[in-house]
Amino acid sequence: MAEPIVDQLERASADLDKLIHDMRLRTYTAREYDAFEASAQAIATGIVTPFRGSAARPATIKVTPGRNGGVWV
Repeated sequence: MAEPIVDQLERASADLDKLIHDMRLRTYTAREYDAFEASAQAIATGIVTPFRGSAARPATIKVTPGRNGGVWV
């Protein structure tokens, strides 16, 4: 039986909490920054996968600043 979506999302949430915690601890090198980014991408995939399937990747969107401080997606 497949793992419930909410359990998968909770695991991704815990991973995100750990990433945020680790990044708050100190300043970090460029190499560590790249590792943090890779972790963030893996977490994003973990959030999207329950909805799109195992071949899922987070959608790539272009965000452009708006004139009044908002953004266009």
